[in-house]
Amino acid sequence: MINISFSRVKSTSNVGSDSLGLNGTHTSTPPAIEDMSHESSMELCLDTDGKKKLRYIDYFMHRISLLQHYEITPVVVLDGGHMPCKAATGDERQRQRKANFDAAMVKLKEGNVNAAVEFFQRAVSVTSSMAHQLIQVLKSENVEFIVAPYEADAQLAYLSSLELEQGGIAAVITEDSDLLAYGCKAVIFKMDRYGKGEELILDNVFQAADQKPSFQNFDQELFTG
Repeated sequence: MINISFSRVKSTSNVGSDSLGLNGTHTSTPPAIEDMSHESSMELCLDTDGKKKLRYIDYFMHRISLLQHYEITPVVVLDGGHMPCKAATGDERQRQRKANFDAAMVKLKEGNVNAAVEFFQRAVSVTSSMAHQLIQVLKSENVEFIVAPYEADAQLAYLSSLELEQGGIAAVITEDSDLLAYGCKAVIFKMDRYGKGEELILDNVFQAADQKPSFQNFDQELFTG
């Protein structure tokens, strides 16, 4: 994990008219779900008719509207097919989500709601149905989106490598530090509902001599392996 001292506070109101990338189907906990209350995570997990899952889309579209308010072009990237070489990883994530759901149900039956919602937060995920609904909303609102060949993170890193006039993005809004390992030039972590977050620019990491750990002798190729 990169030390937070490498980052700086960033407001989307100061980004300008650039494009920013977002992951619409994060493989762990999507930022839009993390923004929701603990009770909302429980509602999502216990939702049988799918109505509560629409709240995820509402939260996600709030983030889209916020960017558009500041004349930023959001580019939403969604996961495509599963990579065969990461099948075991996907299976393990699914197993962990089920284990957390089962633990949440036990705590709920015991009457320990606070403990239950903590497990529900770890159990919630974006389903294919939720992703499909999100795509329909993005289409109706004329929001640019891309379905990646495989994982969205790799596609976001590719867009980050392009110049803006070639269709590239200035930064990626994420909660996943893996985007740095993919070589994204700039990421914005912990963006709140008001558009403020922590910006980390990869080149600044390589130039920071007084920070620990120091990556001063690294370049992008060495950093990303």
